[in-house]
Amino acid sequence: MADKVNLLTAVLCYMDNHGILNTVKNVCKEYEQMGNCTFYSFVVEIDSIEFLNENPFLGNLLLNSPREATLLFQEILYYYITLIKLLSEDIKLNQISVVIRLISIPNIAGVYVIRTFCDLLAMPAKNRMITLQGVVMGMTALSKYTHHTIYACPITECPGSSSKEYIRTHIPGATEAEIIRNNFCCFYCGSILEEVKPCRYLADKIIAEVIPSWAFMDSKSFRHQAILVYIRGDLIKKVGLGKEHQFFGIVRRDYQDSEILVTIEANNITNIPYDLFARHFKCLPNSLWDIFQNTSETPWRFASSLAFYFADKIVPPGSFWVLKLAILLNLVCSGNENTDPLHLLVIGEESHIISKILLYSLRFCPRAIRHTANNYLTGKVTADTYCSAPYFVEAGSLLLASNGVCYLGDVSQCTKNTTERLTSILIEKKIKLEVGSKFTEGLPHLIEYPLKCRIWAFDSTNCKITEKGDDLLSKSNFVSRLGYLMDAFNFIVFTSPHENYNIMNHIFESYFDDDHTASILDSDLLQLLTNLRAQEVSLTDKSEHILKTYYIASRRARSISMDSSLVPVSALQVLAQITQSFAKLSLRHKATVPDAIMAIRLYEEALMMRFGMSVFDVHLSQQNDSNDINTFLQSNDAAMMNFFAQFKQCCTSFS
Repeated sequence: MADKVNLLTAVLCYMDNHGILNTVKNVCKEYEQMGNCTFYSFVVEIDSIEFLNENPFLGNLLLNSPREATLLFQEILYYYITLIKLLSEDIKLNQISVVIRLISIPNIAGVYVIRTFCDLLAMPAKNRMITLQGVVMGMTALSKYTHHTIYACPITECPGSSSKEYIRTHIPGATEAEIIRNNFCCFYCGSILEEVKPCRYLADKIIAEVIPSWAFMDSKSFRHQAILVYIRGDLIKKVGLGKEHQFFGIVRRDYQDSEILVTIEANNITNIPYDLFARHFKCLPNSLWDIFQNTSETPWRFASSLAFYFADKIVPPGSFWVLKLAILLNLVCSGNENTDPLHLLVIGEESHIISKILLYSLRFCPRAIRHTANNYLTGKVTADTYCSAPYFVEAGSLLLASNGVCYLGDVSQCTKNTTERLTSILIEKKIKLEVGSKFTEGLPHLIEYPLKCRIWAFDSTNCKITEKGDDLLSKSNFVSRLGYLMDAFNFIVFTSPHENYNIMNHIFESYFDDDHTASILDSDLLQLLTNLRAQEVSLTDKSEHILKTYYIASRRARSISMDSSLVPVSALQVLAQITQSFAKLSLRHKATVPDAIMAIRLYEEALMMRFGMSVFDVHLSQQNDSNDINTFLQSNDAAMMNFFAQFKQCCTSFS
């Protein structure tokens, strides 16, 4: 008895010190305004690590026997509410429900942290609190469960006939059969209790299939067992298909026929920040610091040097420079809710090399999904195998790549139906899944999800890019077939053909030379890109003015009528994102005029390849055959200065 008093005292002190009792007062006021309530629910958020430091015994009880800890909090709240008369005077203990939501759990693998389904199976049968970080692969439709209901004794003279005497409430790990039964007996007279069905309160629940986050970072091809998570009530709003979450909950074991289903019942869910692993470093890694010191002469040199050396394990340094620069710009582009992601489409003949560069670049993405013909692009709606909802929604590649990159590969190999669907998704910025009438027992309807990922793809159509008079793009079949798809992608890169054997020799040598060291270590580049992605860069007034001037001049130069132009309306937003990304790569906190000039040059080159000669005298960048970084940087600086001069002259004439 003395031990329980000590525990109750410790709980009371904790709730008072952390402002929980004041929160309870406010909730009671809301219940008083509602009136005629027979059930009162209170949510208490607890940091279990802090709780452990303050009272190790109570903290251990909360993590390993959460039901017993919840009863202590329930008893304290009941005494507190009745003592200062926050609710009606005749309130009883079973009318008070306490839900403890954990916001942290000690990071002890094998004890509280679940990494695989095998770890879940190894957990003891006791309801221990655990945590799982994972991505939602699929979820069922909403279904109902009994949150609480009231039973009463049929004999009116019996004290058990009161509607406040027998309240059955769902507790974590309980099944529906444990809440709703017809064999409950009255404590006073032994009669069979009857449910007061008008007082039954139903709430929503879903079942989610979750894959641990580390599985997306594993380069080896393994199959991973999904972990089922029961999610109930207000926690459903925190979950999104394809999103990464931190799940807190208990292990539950359900018996279905002759099988045992081991799952997790969610206690709380938190979102994983996109830049969780970003750290603002004070100094560059050694391999990058040497490059930075030697490239401070012009504002374009450092970012250009990164693109020069990038993927030098795949292709010789300097080759495919525009493509590699576009990839780096895409990798550091963080984006926000008001801007669209940069979707990259590469068009060139050397599909094998382009594919190797893109696949190599995926290792620097926070999350990368490689779409194959065996997977669903958007998702699929199927029957619910867990028999708890009308249907089950399985996430496709585009949903699984949320806040990351979905690599589609060669879009020229896609069917016409897939190409049209992809075009519609990119234009509408929504992923739509159709739920058939057989699941809804009525008319079919659509489920819409926002497009949160960046899409990478390339086109390997066997058509050479040649110059014919003033039109630098030959009227080939791939233009007419990919016309709408090219309009949907907002960042397009053309690669010129390589006419010598340097690249193939480099590839063959890299296969046999295991001691080949890259100029920039992958670990250093990953650290740099992760930190740059988390930084915010704003446009200066001058850079913003230059972008707007180019936007107006370009639309006028390529106008097809008084009201329309070949240059899309979204061009200004895309230019701003490329400008900010180049400023990040150049380690600047403000996007300056040189950053805007580089963005304009890359964008104008793509427009020239699509619509013909450029009034800004831009031509397709030729492949760089020199491995000398100084020669390349001098040539690139001269080209940028010439373009800047030509740009100012043309903008003056169009303004």
